Amino acid sequence: YPDIFDYFPPNHRDSNICKVESNCNLQAYARYMGDHGVLVLPNTEKEAAEIKALIPFGDMGLDENKTYEITEILNGYAVETDGKNVAVTVDAGDMAVIHVKAID
Repeated sequence: YPDIFDYFPPNHRDSNICKVESNCNLQAYARYMGDHGVLVLPNTEKEAAEIKALIPFGDMGLDENKTYEITEILNGYAVETDGKNVAVTVDAGDMAVIHVKAID
């Protein structure tokens, strides 16, 4: 996703990054561009844990009323959501990388 991760504006205040509310011990964050974004959800625990996060649609510039395809990029599986929240099991010392893409 180079359009998301290779974007470095001259002024850091224009960066495409925002905070993600979650139960992670480290700060979860999202990077975004256009009609999609990526949530990075770390698990620093010594065992697998269920990581829960609120998708920050507004901060990512995404329309909350659209339909989204939500996929865990590293493992390729679809992530279930109630429309605003995601929950994924993440191995100890690993992270989930969640792609959120508008489909309509």
